[in-house]
Amino acid sequence: MKPQGKRRDMIWRDKHSKSITQGNFNKVELTGVEIGDTEQALLFDIDGDDVWIPRSLIEDMSIEDEYGFVTFFVPEWFAIQEGLV
Repeated sequence: MKPQGKRRDMIWRDKHSKSITQGNFNKVELTGVEIGDTEQALLFDIDGDDVWIPRSLIEDMSIEDEYGFVTFFVPEWFAIQEGLV
């Protein structure tokens, strides 16, 4: 179920992406709602934008709350390329 309205906006404003270093690459933590998938990628609603993210780039995905928000890490270069940070 995709969160709607004010609750969704409040959660996003409270959650800011943060960068960590893991190995030789910086990783960025993102929070969004999974709204679709294929064999190769997952579709997330992140801050009102639909973003396809290759499964191979997603790490440590966990369910955040009862509204379906998930938290996960992607390489910083990808987050910058997609305008997520």
